[in-house]
Amino acid sequence: MTAPEPAALDRHSIGLFLDVDGTIIDLAPTPDAVDVPTALLQELASAERRLDGALALVSGRPIKDLDRLFKPLRLRASGVHGGEIRFACCFFRRTRDSISTRRSALTKTARSPAAAIA
Repeated sequence: MTAPEPAALDRHSIGLFLDVDGTIIDLAPTPDAVDVPTALLQELASAERRLDGALALVSGRPIKDLDRLFKPLRLRASGVHGGEIRFACCFFRRTRDSISTRRSALTKTARSPAAAIA
């Protein structure tokens, strides 16, 4: 099987999970020394719009650090190697939120996105 060319992919049927350090941004001597170019912020914002939000950052960093690096963007994200997850509606930490709490919030979002935000 041959992978399709990116231009041939249906943007309504895909999502992008983008690894941060060493993939979409270069590694630096210290975590705080990384640089996020303005052009990358613009490309991420454009890609998120084109994919109707089906774009997420994946990192070992906490999500609050991703928000600081990618400001003003606030993208869906998985931080601390999956220990933190931010969906469009809500934010979860594995250590605090039970599976039933997450399931309840996501069910509310599926029924009415405004209900989960309130």
